Amino acid sequence: MLDLSNNSLSGPIPPDLAKLSNLEELRLSSNMLTGTIPYHLANCTKLLVLDISQNLLSGSIPEEIVRMEMLRYLFLSGNKLTGLIPDSFTASQNLLELQLGNNMLEEAIPYSLGNLQYISLALNLSRNRLTSEIPASLGNLDKLQSLDLSFNFLSGFIPSELNNMASLSFVNVSSNHLSGVLPASWAKFVATLPNSFLQNPALCIKSDVFTFCKQEKDHKGNKTKFLIIFTVILVLLLLVAGLCAASYHRMRFHHWSESSVALNRHVDFVDLPKDLTYECIMHATEELSEKYLIGKGKYGTVYKAQIDNGLGKLCYAVKKIDLSEPSFSQERKVLAILRHRNLVRMAGYGITDGFGMIIYEYMQGGTLFEVLHQRKPRVPLNWELRHRIALGIAQGLSYLHHDCVSQVIHRDIKSSNILMDSELEPKIGDFGMAKIVDNSSSDTSWTPSSIVGTLGYIAPENGNSIKLTEKSDVYSYGVVILELLCRRMSVDPSFEDGVDIVTWVNANLKKVEQFNILQLLDKEISYWMEIERSNALKLLELAMSCTQQSSSARPTMRKVVANLVKLRC
Repeated sequence: MLDLSNNSLSGPIPPDLAKLSNLEELRLSSNMLTGTIPYHLANCTKLLVLDISQNLLSGSIPEEIVRMEMLRYLFLSGNKLTGLIPDSFTASQNLLELQLGNNMLEEAIPYSLGNLQYISLALNLSRNRLTSEIPASLGNLDKLQSLDLSFNFLSGFIPSELNNMASLSFVNVSSNHLSGVLPASWAKFVATLPNSFLQNPALCIKSDVFTFCKQEKDHKGNKTKFLIIFTVILVLLLLVAGLCAASYHRMRFHHWSESSVALNRHVDFVDLPKDLTYECIMHATEELSEKYLIGKGKYGTVYKAQIDNGLGKLCYAVKKIDLSEPSFSQERKVLAILRHRNLVRMAGYGITDGFGMIIYEYMQGGTLFEVLHQRKPRVPLNWELRHRIALGIAQGLSYLHHDCVSQVIHRDIKSSNILMDSELEPKIGDFGMAKIVDNSSSDTSWTPSSIVGTLGYIAPENGNSIKLTEKSDVYSYGVVILELLCRRMSVDPSFEDGVDIVTWVNANLKKVEQFNILQLLDKEISYWMEIERSNALKLLELAMSCTQQSSSARPTMRKVVANLVKLRC
C-alpha cells in the first residue's frame, strides 16, 4: 500500500508509479495534484484501491483505468475531470464502489455501468454535467446500496427496470429534469429521504406520505379539479386556524419551554448514521436540556449528544435552529456539497415544530477560541501545532474558494467557528452565513442589507461592497492567524476602545525594531528554536498580507496554502 493522502502534494501524478507492479492500494486523495490521470496506472494489475479524489486533476478518465478487472474501489471525485465517462465497464470487473462525483463529466451515463454485477457499496455520479436519460441497464445492479445521480441535467423517465434494485438504502436524483412517475419500489424513500427527489418539477411522486404530480395544461376537468382543490385547501385552512386558536388557549394556561420537545413528535431525518435516531438524540440530551449546551451562535444553540450503540459511545453535536431564520436551509444546502478533512461534517438533519436540527460530528477539542483564550491551565502550543492549525484552516478555505464545484464564501471565519479535534486538527464550522457563488446567474442576494460577520474579523470592504468576494474570508483568516500568534482576542480587553488586533499589530510594528517584533507575539514563542521563531515571523508577515485594506492586494487562499507548505520545519 502507498498512502500519501492529505499531504499538500502538488504537480502531476508520476507515471513511474505504474512500475509498482505488486501495488494493491494507491491513495493520493486530498492533495493539490494537477495534470491528467496517467493511463499507465493500469499496469498495476494487482491494484484493488485507487483513490485520487479531492485534487485538481483534469482531462478525461482513461479507459484503461476503467477496465481494470481487479480494482474494487475507484475514487475520482472532487477533481476537474471532463469529457465522457468511458463506456467500457464489463461483467468480469470486481468494482464494489465507484465515486465520480464533483467533476465536470458530460453527456450520457454509459449503458455498460449495468454490467458491474458485483458493485454493492455506492455508485456516485452526482454534481457533473451529465445529460440524456438514466439507462435502464442500472436496474441490473441489484446489489447496489447507494445511488447518487443528483445535480446533473438528466431528463426523461426513470426506467421501470430500476424497481429491480432491491438492495438500495439510499438514492438521490434531485436537481435534474426528470419526468414521469417515480418507480414504485422507490416510494419508501419519499419519507426517509425527502430531499432526494426535489428540483424535478415534472416528476410524479406517489407514496403513502404524499402525492405530487404536476397537472397537464388544458386537460378536461381542470375546472372541476380546481374547485375540489380549492375546497380542500379552504377546509384545511379552517382546521389550521382552529388548531392555532386551541393552541393559543392552551399556551395561556401552560408554560411551554422552548427546549422541551415531545418524543412522539414526528421528525424526518436525512442520511443519519444507522445507530442514530431522533429518539436517541432527545434521550441523550434530555430533550435538549441546558446542561448539555456546548455553544451558542447567532442563529442557533448547540448541544452534545452521547449515544451508546451497544458497542461503544458515539458523540454528536446537535445544532438547534429557528426555522424562521434562513440560516437553516442555507447551512444544509452548503454542507451537502462539502467534503474536506478541514470542514466539519454533517451527519444529518431533522425538522420539527418551529425549529430544525443539524447533526454534526462532535469535536472533542472545542473551538480554537477556547484553546487560545479560555482553557485553564493554558494550553501550550509549539510551532508544529500552530503551523498545523494555520495550514488546516487555510486548506479548508482553499477548498471552499477554489476546489468546490460551486465556490463557497464562508463570511464568518473566526476562532470560535474553528472546531478542534482531540489532536488539535482544525475544522471550519458554522456555515449559517455562507454563500454559494453561482456565476451563471445574476444573484442579487449579494447586496448586503446589513454587515455580515463578527466584529474584529470583518473585512473593511464589507461595509460598502455591492458584491462580497472570497477575499473577505482571506481577511478574516488573517485575523485568526494574528490571534494564533499573539494569543490576543480579535478585539482584546487590553486594546484601547475601537482598536482591533489588525490595527494594534500595525501600530506596534511601526514602533518596534526588527529584533523586538517577537515582543508582539505570545511569550511562549520567544523560547522556541531560532528557525521556529523565524518561521513565526514569516507567518506573521503572511497574516498581515491577508489583512491588507485593499482586497485585491490580499493573496488567494491557494497561495496562502502554498506559502504555509514552504514553512514546514
